[in-house]
Amino acid sequence: MGKNDRKKSVFLFGKPTKNKLERLIETEQAYTNLMNRFIKEMANDSKYYLDLMNNNKQAPKIRALEKSVRHTHQLGSAYGQNAIDQAISLLHNHFMQIKNNLYGYIFHHDKGIIPYVSFISLLNASVQDENELAVLRALQQSTKNKQAAKTYENAYMILSRLTEEQRTSKREYIRALFYDKLDHWKLPFVHKATLQLDSRVSKIEKSHSTTEDFVVSLKLLNEKKYVEIPVSTSENSLRRLNQYKNGSMTAKVVNGKVKIGIPFTKKVNKRAQEELLGIDQGITDLFYTSNHTKYGSFSGMVHVYEGSLEKKLGNRSSLRNKLRAYQKQLKKTDNQFEKELLRKKIKHIADNLNGKKSLQKERRRYHAVVDYEISQAVKRLFEEITTNSYLPVFEDLDIVKFDRGKKANKRDSFWIRGKLMRKITAKLDWHGYHYKTVDPAYTSKMCGKCHHVDEDNRKGKTFTCTVCKYKADADYNASVVIKNRALDTEITAIVEKYKNNTKKRHKELRELLYKRHCSYMKKVQFV
Repeated sequence: MGKNDRKKSVFLFGKPTKNKLERLIETEQAYTNLMNRFIKEMANDSKYYLDLMNNNKQAPKIRALEKSVRHTHQLGSAYGQNAIDQAISLLHNHFMQIKNNLYGYIFHHDKGIIPYVSFISLLNASVQDENELAVLRALQQSTKNKQAAKTYENAYMILSRLTEEQRTSKREYIRALFYDKLDHWKLPFVHKATLQLDSRVSKIEKSHSTTEDFVVSLKLLNEKKYVEIPVSTSENSLRRLNQYKNGSMTAKVVNGKVKIGIPFTKKVNKRAQEELLGIDQGITDLFYTSNHTKYGSFSGMVHVYEGSLEKKLGNRSSLRNKLRAYQKQLKKTDNQFEKELLRKKIKHIADNLNGKKSLQKERRRYHAVVDYEISQAVKRLFEEITTNSYLPVFEDLDIVKFDRGKKANKRDSFWIRGKLMRKITAKLDWHGYHYKTVDPAYTSKMCGKCHHVDEDNRKGKTFTCTVCKYKADADYNASVVIKNRALDTEITAIVEKYKNNTKKRHKELRELLYKRHCSYMKKVQFV
């Protein structure tokens, strides 16, 4: 997929006959078992580690493994190859998480051996106990990228200063850390795999004899011929299937129905975006911009949550506590009359807890309100961005932290803000619009005028600087700070330098903002 390509999927649904459904479930289970077998075999043999870390699905060792087990299952080579490809993707992510975890640990404890976990090849050399200098020389000679060659040369110079004994000791240390993580971290395990299809085991045609839109034909276990399943989808999905280039299908059984996924690729044109637009995800407003515009509100969501859902959740928590208390009391008492009474109470509470329909109804209502409010806010903000060709600037939610109390955080902070950010960034990305993210540290506490940082600057929706007395809407002030930070090279340099050390990053930022505040106050005094 190219840099200007965007990928999504459409889904088609069909209800196969009982016999076809059984064959599909059997195939799905056999495919799941084969994936788990590949995961276990490759994770337990270090000869596959380099290919797994590089996500090299066409490696000779990988293909040889798939061929060696074909005679042990009835799925055939196509399903076997697709199963091992999916297993490699899962293990690649698992090994990369281990590598990143090792990097973080070593960064804080022994920076001298950072090169061993900075390069996949050197990490593998440590695991295999190979000569890391020879590996670096081979990499340097094989690459055509001058910058990469220079990086390998720098790493070679650092490690060549060590004695052979020192390098051996460091490889052993890295190897021990790696296997400790591998042994204690749970391996990926697939409970129910999605069948990855291709032209060898599936085909899709427009339906001419059924009311459904298409007929999907699949090769399944214990079936000599293709199994045909009529499927249908929405008008919008039909448009997308006709408009964009389609990829290989997937199939999965969901609640007695077959769900067919078809990825499609859209080419997007690069958009011209010039003026910055700072956007803060506020406390009462979903979005507040540096143009004084605001979109969406938490008020409707809060009303539904506090009006009904919170009470029902609280009642269930109280009932569970009573249930546990009665169960403990039942174990302690020897009085038969009391035992009978406690059993009746326990049964009554259990019946109430099992009756989830009203709770589920309130949850659906709450989520419907949330989804509607988010979609409307995203739609209106997107219109402002596209109409004016703005380059939007958001806080980086990967490092932002909200702490407004357990109740408020649970109600509207974490998951709603995450969903909100995913929705707007996905929409921007899909239509070819870029956006920036900045470090969120002190954006809500810092005065946009004099740079003074103080907890007391903000009181709810009102921002009043305790020094210069600048007054504004708190979310508007934050949006201006976010906008200005996008072009702040000094702050960008600090964030990049200490991206893995929050404490030092915040310390440097506070010192820089204090210097700017002092400089501003001196200028004001001379005016």
